[in-house]
Amino acid sequence: MTIDFKEALTRADLIGLFAPAVGQEKSAETVDAAVGALHLPPEPWGAAEALQIVQRIARSGGLIGIVARLAAARLQAKQAFEVASRK
Repeated sequence: MTIDFKEALTRADLIGLFAPAVGQEKSAETVDAAVGALHLPPEPWGAAEALQIVQRIARSGGLIGIVARLAAARLQAKQAFEVASRK
């Protein structure tokens, strides 16, 4: 799993996080369901919104939930690093 930390993340970026583990179709369904449940604006999403999406998916069971928890931890670490580097 790789996360390219950009200013904004797209649907394709998030799907790409999960596709190697569960496939493109399941990843797309899962990301779309999470975005819909959170009532988020259209992409691109900032780091905070991307984290919300990933954390929503992390509540799922199975492999996709595990992958989402790892992705959430990496996003949180990146956010913490950015905050610390501004000081």
